[in-house]
Amino acid sequence: MKLRISLALITIISSIFLTSCSEASLENDLVGSWKQISVGHIPEGTEITWTFSANHFLYQTKKTENSIKIDTAFWQVQINYVSKNSLVIENLHENIDGKHLIHSLDTYLKLQRVEFTNGHTDGSFIWSEFEKK
Repeated sequence: MKLRISLALITIISSIFLTSCSEASLENDLVGSWKQISVGHIPEGTEITWTFSANHFLYQTKKTENSIKIDTAFWQVQINYVSKNSLVIENLHENIDGKHLIHSLDTYLKLQRVEFTNGHTDGSFIWSEFEKK
């Protein structure tokens, strides 16, 4: 009986340790500035940069010829061992907020929003691509 409890406890602790290490690694890869690449929805002459801070704030900077606008949001990573990991963005803009699958995270960040913040999936699809600055 003690052996079973010990094995269960070791399994739980190992799972928590592995999950936190993977999440921290993914977050470290994400932290920094990313220039958005137009995939058809960025107006000509506009530059959009997302900056992920280590304290889970996201700063979206939109530069045009005449203005600079900075919006802030909250982000978090969700590790999924069965399918792709996710990035959850909250309080940026209704066209961006929600759960995004992370398709690529190296010199390019490729995201696919698959769920709104209210949990609905119908009509949630949006594709975003970024290049590391």
